[in-house]
Amino acid sequence: MKSLLGTCGFLRPSDIWCIDLANDNFTLSDGLCKLPIVFPKETRDGRPIIKYVSIKSHKDPLLCPVCMITEYLRHLEGHEIMVPHHKDESVLHRPLICDVCSPKTPIGSQTISNHMAAITDLLGLPPNMIQPKAHAIGPTEAIKKGALVDDVVVHGNWSSDVIVNNYYRLTQATMTNFTSLVLS
Repeated sequence: MKSLLGTCGFLRPSDIWCIDLANDNFTLSDGLCKLPIVFPKETRDGRPIIKYVSIKSHKDPLLCPVCMITEYLRHLEGHEIMVPHHKDESVLHRPLICDVCSPKTPIGSQTISNHMAAITDLLGLPPNMIQPKAHAIGPTEAIKKGALVDDVVVHGNWSSDVIVNNYYRLTQATMTNFTSLVLS
């Protein structure tokens, strides 16, 4: 689930760690999940913000992040916990990701990162190729499949397309055959 959230929501492990299910704006329905991220890396005028990421369902239930979150929360039902936020101990939050064997134990961003890396290891990349981050795979694939860079900027809550192109886009290749366009 963590890799799917990272890929579909363009979320870093630290963002997933900061998802707060107790926030009034958390929404989970058949077609949409709105995730509030308390104290993300991004700030506004140097002050912390709450970032919201909306993830829509997929027609294939095995690939659907909304279905996965729904099932995961059903599994954890009755084990809800409130813990001090690691960035501000005075703020309590209900983390999305907990230890499945010990549901009263939240999981930190390093564990989330390790799990996401284990999934991307399954890509079978050549040994000399750097393993991509899940939160970079999502924007790259979305753009390759026709998403506008401006839409990717908004979904990722980034300040500009320069950020996307420099840090989150794994390739600058396009699907356009410029030879055919120019010579037609």
